Amino acid sequence: MSVSRLLVEGNLDAEVLGPLLAGKPVVLGGSPKGSLPPRTRDLRLSTRQPVCYVRDRDFDFLPSTDLNRPSVDQTIGSAALGWRWCRHEIENYLIDPGIVHAALGWDRAVFEGQLVASARSIKHYQAARWTVGQSRQILPPARELPTRPPECTPSEFRLPTDLSPIATAAWVQTQAADFLADVQTILAPSALTAALDNYTTKLTEEFLADIMNVLVWCSGKDLLAGLIPWLRSTHKIHPSQLRTRVRDWIIDNPDRTLSLLPEWDALRNLLRAYP
Repeated sequence: MSVSRLLVEGNLDAEVLGPLLAGKPVVLGGSPKGSLPPRTRDLRLSTRQPVCYVRDRDFDFLPSTDLNRPSVDQTIGSAALGWRWCRHEIENYLIDPGIVHAALGWDRAVFEGQLVASARSIKHYQAARWTVGQSRQILPPARELPTRPPECTPSEFRLPTDLSPIATAAWVQTQAADFLADVQTILAPSALTAALDNYTTKLTEEFLADIMNVLVWCSGKDLLAGLIPWLRSTHKIHPSQLRTRVRDWIIDNPDRTLSLLPEWDALRNLLRAYP
């Protein structure tokens, strides 16, 4: 059995992955990452076919140790419901030096050097984005501020023992105070400073001399923004034009692309040999 539909976040993702997968599965764009799992489950129910998704990793998850295949994001039973990329987002693959060299003929070493320079120039900003992104992951979500007291949760049809105005007002204040305490602990200045120091220490100039570290730890869009002066002065193009030209080459050269990006080839194999 193979996956029938693959949900992705953006139109660019669909434009790139659609031709690579050649309709096996059909790629559907336009789903924000938060809606990917529930929409995938809904389509599984309505179509009675295996539907999966792949999402950006962004700053939500630390990189995987295995960079040759996407990481499982959520499961359904023992099978993957969806995956997340090893790199941040689709742009991190479109600016891969091997892809850019093949697509545009640019000198690979020169472009790689410019990517490293871009990463070094934005390293403090990336450390800050990692700090915020990881802090956000451990904040209590809305469902952790429940609208029912703990004594009511074992059953759908249970009321609090004390329904008086005083008791219910006390419960509201306790719920809010506990939630606020969790948030204040996570977002305390000392906690944020420690996290920022950790990522700043990680993203050193030496660490970012490795192009794979650049592509895995830095946002592709931010790297492209850092490349703007060089792109304009050397090639007279904007990052959006670079992205479009590489996208078009990938569409026309799917086999070559898959040989240059083992992670994408691994995803294709996972989708066609599902589960």
